[in-house]
Amino acid sequence: MKTIFLVEDDESLQDIVRLIFGQSGFNISIFGSGEDLLTEASRPDIYLLDKELPGIDGLEVCKKLKADPQKKVFL
Repeated sequence: MKTIFLVEDDESLQDIVRLIFGQSGFNISIFGSGEDLLTEASRPDIYLLDKELPGIDGLEVCKKLKADPQKKVFL
């Protein structure tokens, strides 16, 4: 089963993504902020990031993920 890490602070959008991708067989972990995601040790198959997040924005999260050799993210 493929895993998606969703970083979204809007609960209604979280529900929509959970519904759409959950029906397609994805395992979805939801994070309400970029800071929450960056503390996660495991790695998903797919990251879905909101660009406008509380704290650090989605673009900054992408930069931090790409710079972390443990995450092995290719953007």
